[in-house]
Amino acid sequence: MKNKCLLLTIGVLFCIPKIILAQIASWNFTGQNGAISLTATNFNQELTSAPVLTRGLGAPASNAANSFRTTGFKNDGISTTNTDYFEFKLTPKVGKKLTISSVETRFSGTNSFFATPGVSSQFAYSLDGVNFVLIGNPITSTLLEQSFDFSTTAALQNIPENTTVTFRYYASGRTTSGGWGFGGSGVDALKIIGIISNLPTNNPTLSTSLNSIVFSPQEINLGATPKS
Repeated sequence: MKNKCLLLTIGVLFCIPKIILAQIASWNFTGQNGAISLTATNFNQELTSAPVLTRGLGAPASNAANSFRTTGFKNDGISTTNTDYFEFKLTPKVGKKLTISSVETRFSGTNSFFATPGVSSQFAYSLDGVNFVLIGNPITSTLLEQSFDFSTTAALQNIPENTTVTFRYYASGRTTSGGWGFGGSGVDALKIIGIISNLPTNNPTLSTSLNSIVFSPQEINLGATPKS
């Protein structure tokens, strides 16, 4: 891992690790058709378990090749009180913290359902599994690939060990019954991007004296005390 280094005016060099984002979990829907739930194809081993994509009561499975779809999204808007959603959970292991930067998606749907102006899509999160908060504003588009930026959502940065964050995906389209969901052949159609890192083992402190600087637990001697 490359580091960035800062030179303080007192002449001490500190190196700050460069943050490298990666896939936390991903789903490949190749060969799927009407699945009720689906375990992630790949996931970071620093999660407590493999995340599972599930459905709300209002989003039953519908058939379509290489997809995880439903006809339950309809065109009735987006609300956390709706039961038409897809859901997955992430929990970092003991000693780890989790930061979510974005979710990358590839959609599959009925042409009339995402006709202009397109399908409105939005994620929500919960840290207690009960109270959900919508993230940002809905994205309304006819594009089948979308990126959802979570980097400015403070609650999704540095999620501590053994804390479960639950995500729900909501959608609303142009017809009452058209199929919609994640899908595509030979690609990861749902990707969670972020980083899992170590929790700090202590809280370092910085103090100075005339001839030294102490960055707990180490001391750097800057030279002998000048004679008066």
